[in-house]
Amino acid sequence: MTRALVLAAAVGGMALSACDTRPPVGRDIEAANPCLIDASVTPRRVTILAARFPATEHFAREMQACSHPPLLTIDVQMLPPEQVKRQADLAMSSGAASPFDIIHVNPDKVAEQAAKGWVYPLDALVERYRDRYRLDDIPSSFWQPFRFGEHLYAVPFIGNVQVLFYRRDLFERYGQTPPRTVEEWYAVADRLSHVPEVRYPLALALRGGLLTQEFSNALMVSGGRWYDEHGDPAFASLAGVHAVEMLARLRDFGPRAMLSFTNDDAMVALLQNQVAMANIWLSRGVEMGNPLISNVIGKIAYAASPGLTPDGVPYGSLGFDGWVIPANAPNPDLAFRIIMEGSDAASMLGAASFGVAARRSVAEADDVIRDAPWLPAGSVNLARGATALPAVATFSRMATAIQPALARGLADRLPATVIVSEMNQAARRLLDEQRSFPLRRP
Repeated sequence: MTRALVLAAAVGGMALSACDTRPPVGRDIEAANPCLIDASVTPRRVTILAARFPATEHFAREMQACSHPPLLTIDVQMLPPEQVKRQADLAMSSGAASPFDIIHVNPDKVAEQAAKGWVYPLDALVERYRDRYRLDDIPSSFWQPFRFGEHLYAVPFIGNVQVLFYRRDLFERYGQTPPRTVEEWYAVADRLSHVPEVRYPLALALRGGLLTQEFSNALMVSGGRWYDEHGDPAFASLAGVHAVEMLARLRDFGPRAMLSFTNDDAMVALLQNQVAMANIWLSRGVEMGNPLISNVIGKIAYAASPGLTPDGVPYGSLGFDGWVIPANAPNPDLAFRIIMEGSDAASMLGAASFGVAARRSVAEADDVIRDAPWLPAGSVNLARGATALPAVATFSRMATAIQPALARGLADRLPATVIVSEMNQAARRLLDEQRSFPLRRP
């Protein structure tokens, strides 16, 4: 792996401008300055709503450093991802002021929220504070997923990629190499299904909306797509059938309860010596060396996810995380400044092990890459075409609609053609009711 490839992938393949004035990079970044928000603001309580992940916990703490009780108090509510989405919808759709000032979001959800006019456009605030917060240090490849139509609706803070975590000691002991293709993945899993050290070959997160994510991985590997050029569902195809068949085969290599596995469950199965492989987000790499929870310290290695061919689209998604401000938030300017105080280079440096930092000065640093050995695997996935879920206004609801048919079909071992047909019927019933939502892109 060359450093050039790592860096190109870390910023999504974007060509860097030769005229940029770069801030300090890597561990040379100075310690974070105290929060520069004026403590004499009108007494105010700001509430942050976020899904509980190591990265969001870190950035929430960075934003909380701006608290100056009793004039400014910053609270944080951490909930499971699906609860965050429900609470955000309730808060944003209310005619009253939102109880949340800053909300954690992913691009597919922003598309839906922006289509409904629920989120505050940030274009003017970005221009107002561009120099003060060195916003040109964040490449356009991170801003772009949070644009809808003509406006920007979220501040990115980290990127993430699914990669293959594997037990290096077991692979070496049984003469296996990291699988480069899906067929090799099956073969390695079959070989490791008969070893005494672990109970199962692999783990995936297949619960609820996470199952839709895994179907998307299999769909992309199979050459499929979610939408056609007219914005209609296009997953009900031969590629979609092949994707379901792939999930069914992978399901049989995992624990019986894998259809109820969250990302945490898949990670814990690896940490607790239950499985030999897990295709999970590279942000989980930092936990592999945590002596409080890991029984596999020094035994885990990282590889790009398998594809249909060695250089094909990988079975691994690309994701971005950002912060939005509800359109009905009381003080968008204050909320934006709090976000930016908690998203400077020093703050991102503290979360560099959790994913690809949204600032070049951190993501491109040699020492950051050296200290997070899972990052190069993510770089290969990016270079091979790892994609995010569609940033389309209808996608979040469609994903929710098709998930029960997919989960039930896999649990009941129905034919893949039947499962895809039922998923397609559920999607079309929903989308017939959603035609008023504009599409961003297929």
